[in-house]
Amino acid sequence: MTRGQWRSVAEWSGAAAAPFSAAAALVPLRGSVPNATVALVLAALVALVATTGTRTTAVVAAVSAGAGFDVFHTRPYGSLAITRAQGTENSR
Repeated sequence: MTRGQWRSVAEWSGAAAAPFSAAAALVPLRGSVPNATVALVLAALVALVATTGTRTTAVVAAVSAGAGFDVFHTRPYGSLAITRAQGTENSR
């Protein structure tokens, strides 16, 4: 592989791993920090990747952040499933 190819692989790997890892690192704060704050932190990380990388790496980071938020910060934890939409029980 050439140096440019290695850099591309590193950018893609970082774009996929950084937001997901950040979502996992914020799990201990799950009870004391609102989900909106966690989402804002992940959005800022995606924005950082978007400004330093390419459009494709930004999309990869956004998908990774969404998946990380879903897995670690929505119930049932540890799954991509969402059992209910928040706030719908009082909407009628």
